Amino acid sequence: MNAEATRALLPPIVFLRPIVEGARVLEIGGVGRSGGRSAEWLVQTGARAVVAVDADASAVAAARAAIPSSRIRFVQGRWEDLGAESFDLVWLHHLGEPVDFRELAARLDGGRLVLVVAAGELGGAMAYRALRERLGEVFPSVEVATQRPLVAAVLSFGGSGVQPLHADPSFEPPPEASAYLFVCGPRPSGFDGQWIVPLPPEEDAASLRRALAESEARCEALERKLAHAEARIWELEQREKEAWPNLDVEERRLEAMERKLRELREREEMAQRRALDAEERVRELERRAESWQSSRAEILASLRLSRFRAEQAQRNAEGVFDAVAERERLVETWRQRALAAERRAEELERRRTRET
Repeated sequence: MNAEATRALLPPIVFLRPIVEGARVLEIGGVGRSGGRSAEWLVQTGARAVVAVDADASAVAAARAAIPSSRIRFVQGRWEDLGAESFDLVWLHHLGEPVDFRELAARLDGGRLVLVVAAGELGGAMAYRALRERLGEVFPSVEVATQRPLVAAVLSFGGSGVQPLHADPSFEPPPEASAYLFVCGPRPSGFDGQWIVPLPPEEDAASLRRALAESEARCEALERKLAHAEARIWELEQREKEAWPNLDVEERRLEAMERKLRELREREEMAQRRALDAEERVRELERRAESWQSSRAEILASLRLSRFRAEQAQRNAEGVFDAVAERERLVETWRQRALAAERRAEELERRRTRET
């Protein structure tokens, strides 16, 4: 880990505090450069959570062991492998590999991309213009700030705590950027002017880390107290609600009960109408049954009469058949007699003929 590179990472984070505070940050390539301290500084500056992704497995393992923070997740690998996670801010520390800015923009839900590039890494004015054009194709707003180190002496007049900072440019050297800070998003960030971020001497880097760790511990303690206070407030609000009923809720309950009562009355009236209809149908069926019984008796009487007439007709027919048979016998007898008479007459005619 390069101490000079680590010290160069803090000023941009402090400078962009307004867009860091409360954001869920995706940090790319910062673990290998700062040992995870850049992610820690982002949290200290106010980030809600940081997902720090780096391809350096040893650096990620060391950062996990050295910085056990509940708001920082160190991931070894590529940011493309994070799945469908979205972020408020993407912080890209270098351009070591080709970057698909459109895919990075897809991770942002109305947030911003911050790209910090060292001047030597960028490679001249043409590369600067090409990078800016690539970013402009994806983001409506692309703002660039230059970063350069400044050697200064701090003069303080008494007092304690944070004092106002005034800068005198009388001995300031000509501007020569050591790094470029690209802030890209859907609209301008609103940053302007020059910002001076005081840093402790290099030999005090360890004390800076201790101060940051203590500050994080205090922040976590305050967050726990805040959570406890919010829970207590919620508990008191619940008790107050139980002790004093909410008039709106009670009114809604009363309206719901009245609607339910109206529905029950309507159902009762409908049931009564259905019962009356059912009784009328029963009476109609009873009338039909009585009529059917009467019709059945009439039909049975008619059937019995028809059967009697049929039997009488059958008997009459049988008498007719007997009379016809008797007539045929008489006819046959008279026919036989007629034949016998004819034969007798023929015989008498033959006798008369012989006698003559």
